[in-house]
Amino acid sequence: MYQYKIALHAASQIEGYDERVNLLPWHPRRLDDEILSSWMLSIASGNGISVRRLCAWLGSDDRVREIDSMKPYNPLVNHIAEAAGVEKDIVIKSLPTGLYGLFGKSISSTDWSWTSNTQWRLLGGTPPNNLGNQYCPICLRKFGHYQLSWTIAVYSCCLQHKCFLRDHCPHCGKRFLGAARFFDSCIAKPKRDLQLCAYCGRSVVNHERYELADEKTLKLTYMLDSLVRKPACVDYFKVLARLLHVMCRPSALAKHMRSQMLPSSHQITSRYWSGTPPEFEYLDVKSRAFMLQAVVSLFADWPDYLVDVLRSTNDLHHLHHLFKNKSLPNWYESAVRIAATRNRCPKPSDREQFLHAAIQQGWVTAVQFAKKLVILGVFFI
Repeated sequence: MYQYKIALHAASQIEGYDERVNLLPWHPRRLDDEILSSWMLSIASGNGISVRRLCAWLGSDDRVREIDSMKPYNPLVNHIAEAAGVEKDIVIKSLPTGLYGLFGKSISSTDWSWTSNTQWRLLGGTPPNNLGNQYCPICLRKFGHYQLSWTIAVYSCCLQHKCFLRDHCPHCGKRFLGAARFFDSCIAKPKRDLQLCAYCGRSVVNHERYELADEKTLKLTYMLDSLVRKPACVDYFKVLARLLHVMCRPSALAKHMRSQMLPSSHQITSRYWSGTPPEFEYLDVKSRAFMLQAVVSLFADWPDYLVDVLRSTNDLHHLHHLFKNKSLPNWYESAVRIAATRNRCPKPSDREQFLHAAIQQGWVTAVQFAKKLVILGVFFI
């Protein structure tokens, strides 16, 4: 802290420095895709203090390790913006809460009440939930900071380098931890240290060759990446979240859907301590890629295909899981009710309602992609 006070005093001698606004002597700009924890580590390092002490000086070091979990209305957001000399919106865009900030405004910014604190966030399986625990080895080696999209569960590959993201150390096999592990220390070279495994200390970027993602995973990720940018797509992501939740449940419905729709050659695995997939956000990289392809395929020939899949379980009483705890669009609720009613078939108006919404809200590409996935009932080749 003494070094920080010296730096602060030195900065006060610089022309244009305004002590009243708490502008830090070293305030590097946030890169377009950088997550808050990585940016804060860079700011703190340049000022010769730890992130915890920096947050304490800004007004709060309470639960500093979970700084990426802040909501945009947290007072600390204002203080960080003031200290870094940026607009508040810049700090908000670095938060991985929901899908907000990846590309300016995104779907969650339209309705904060819908997005829970962990919705879509990649979860680590043990408290506290360490964010940033997947990474592109090429990006991390080239740029030395953690990207916001790495913390979002719908991303399983790097679109720039077309490779699967990693969620573990290639040397010791333990899971990759985020920047919060350095928050209690003064880090001299954050770009270097962020590339090291928290357990064995070896570089996670200088090892085996990276694995290229398959064509379907890449195309689906490109599609979801484009839909995240559109606030109108909130209904689509609501339904996607609900279907993913159902697919990961231990219920008879979920088990049957997984057996029908997922490749028998790929075992769905979770990073959760029990090894079972309690939530989509706990699955490993490839499991999330396969699960997304299966769920998105349900949008093909809506609502006929979804109705057929759900009815194939012969357990219609399980379908209440598809409604639970969500305010969902009419076109989705209609399809589930049809599936839950024996001998009832979708009407042309049901399909028209869905397609009208898809065109109006800008996610008709999801329907087109789903049709390509559904080829004679085979989803993965």
